[in-house]
Amino acid sequence: MKELNINNLLSFWRLAGSKAGAYHISSYLEVSTINNSDWPNRIWVTSVQNDEAFNVASKLIRDIHQQHRFSLFHEEAEKVNERMHAFDLELISSQTGMNLSLDHWTLKEIIEPLKMIRVSTPKEAYEWSELFKVSFGYTISGETVTSLLHDVSFFTIYHQEHHAGTAILYCTGNVAGIHGLGVLPNMRGKGIAKSTMEALLNEAKLKGLEFACLQASDAAFNMYKHLGFIQEFKMSNYQIKKQ
Repeated sequence: MKELNINNLLSFWRLAGSKAGAYHISSYLEVSTINNSDWPNRIWVTSVQNDEAFNVASKLIRDIHQQHRFSLFHEEAEKVNERMHAFDLELISSQTGMNLSLDHWTLKEIIEPLKMIRVSTPKEAYEWSELFKVSFGYTISGETVTSLLHDVSFFTIYHQEHHAGTAILYCTGNVAGIHGLGVLPNMRGKGIAKSTMEALLNEAKLKGLEFACLQASDAAFNMYKHLGFIQEFKMSNYQIKKQ
């Protein structure tokens, strides 16, 4: 399941770069870039994690992609962070990769006032982008969302007919990748995130998918655990050390 989770996320980054910006692959690294957007703008190792790959990543960020994050997937955070210091890379954020077998998911009744509406037009895509920025503090541009509408399900969340947040469902094979689940600051504390997760898992199961995966922040980790998700790995994100 770890590899299915990571492959879903990397496929999403590759698709976004290819559709809305630029995607490059070399012997050591892959790079996905979208101008006028904070996401994905990532660099990651193509295959083997070695010093040459880390050197190249560090140089790319320093010389060309100053705002990009270098992402690593691993199980020993402290050792990896120490190793990155040698390449002038410092940890700026981390998430926990988690998975759920949908065989173990029982469909839940989603009671109003929550509604989850799929984005289908450019106008809705730009509106979704603004809601995402308020929820997360960084930007997935409206142009990016528009370019991905055919391949990715973007949802606007409503609570009592008011905008409440965002969510993304991106499927690869038999895997439902859940991304971008955010709740507007003024709508938090109402159980919206949990209800939205239940709606997304219902949708994935009804599609006949077998697994759900996500990368959890520390703040959301316990909610996902209570829903039945199992911890698999850590994803650490690095940028050049501040002088």
